[in-house]
Amino acid sequence: MRRVVGMDIHRTFGEVVIWENGVLRHAGRVDMTRSALEGLGNRLAATDEVVMRLPGTAWRSRAYCRGSLHG
Repeated sequence: MRRVVGMDIHRTFGEVVIWENGVLRHAGRVDMTRSALEGLGNRLAATDEVVMRLPGTAWRSRAYCRGSLHG
């Protein structure tokens, strides 16, 4: 079944939601630190779709999650 993980990135934290089996649930906050983002990336499945809303200054966060998922 399809699972979509959404993140709304802010300066010091990100709000995470998960849409799965037609149900949207709040999954909490993640700190905008390298270790916290890598931890989130490690919990993602290879089939998860990840959607992020982030300002131009937050592209580093995307790289940390992606590196954990594919590295």
